[in-house]
Amino acid sequence: MSKFFVVTLFLLSFCSLSFAKNIQLGSEIILDVPDSHDFILIEEDASTEDLLYGTGELFENLEELDIKFSVVGPTKLIEVIQSLVDGTEPQDIDVFYQLLEEADKREYYDFDDPKVVKWFGKEMKKIMKKEKIDFYTYVFFSNKKIDKIDDVKFREFIDLHRNRSNSELTEITKEYKKYLTQWAGDNKTFFLNEYISLTLNKFKISNVNNQPLFRSDFKMSYLHAFSIPMNLAISIKNGHLFLIVSECWVNCSKQTKRFEKMIDPIFSNTDRKISTGTENATNDIADEIMKLNELYESGVLTKDEFEKAKKKILN
Repeated sequence: MSKFFVVTLFLLSFCSLSFAKNIQLGSEIILDVPDSHDFILIEEDASTEDLLYGTGELFENLEELDIKFSVVGPTKLIEVIQSLVDGTEPQDIDVFYQLLEEADKREYYDFDDPKVVKWFGKEMKKIMKKEKIDFYTYVFFSNKKIDKIDDVKFREFIDLHRNRSNSELTEITKEYKKYLTQWAGDNKTFFLNEYISLTLNKFKISNVNNQPLFRSDFKMSYLHAFSIPMNLAISIKNGHLFLIVSECWVNCSKQTKRFEKMIDPIFSNTDRKISTGTENATNDIADEIMKLNELYESGVLTKDEFEKAKKKILN
């Protein structure tokens, strides 16, 4: 039971909705995050085996890429993670104590039981709303360049998508989506395993800076009892593969926009200018529309998304 609750530490963060600073992870990844956010690099060793929970398998499968895993979130979240990495038991951490105690009273130990999962999700959402918790982010980054790895098939797969036009990538995307959702037969549901399914909203590969960018927005459902909105981006920066995924709990109608803004510095060729509210409004509007147009031209935004966002800025 403790192992499951270790995973919930990623949910406990006190987030500001205003983006105010950049966080740099390694030499390539820059994220535009709330001022209250910080990050921690999770090392793969015996002390973090439970913390990684299922992620360890990813490390094994991609061992040759020398993957580094970071969690980005509010300072309180980072402190909790550090405490767990240092060996503190979940039940000895204040943010877990009451939840664990109530679960014990109810004898809710089986997380293969939809009733338990539903209760857990409901209680967590109460905490999120009360504490104004919105989202947190995982970042996976390959220290080793793709063209330096020995796995020929993997390199060929990446090369298949490089320097393709957006129209070509659109057709490729359709085939992938059709394949992944064939078992559900609805062109939107992907069964990750017997417990987890993904309901796809956005599922798109586009060309950004002559590199493929895979973007997806979806809801992850566990045993059809509890679901959470997620945003995903996978691409290549200076030859290094990276994956960024966020999970949202509060004000999720705004999360896709927040996610796009967060990852924007990775793809921008110029430094992001952060508005303080006292700058020239006309210049701010022009800058924002220009950035939207760049996203539209690169295929990250659809025409409808572009027009709606532009209208909102002008209003």
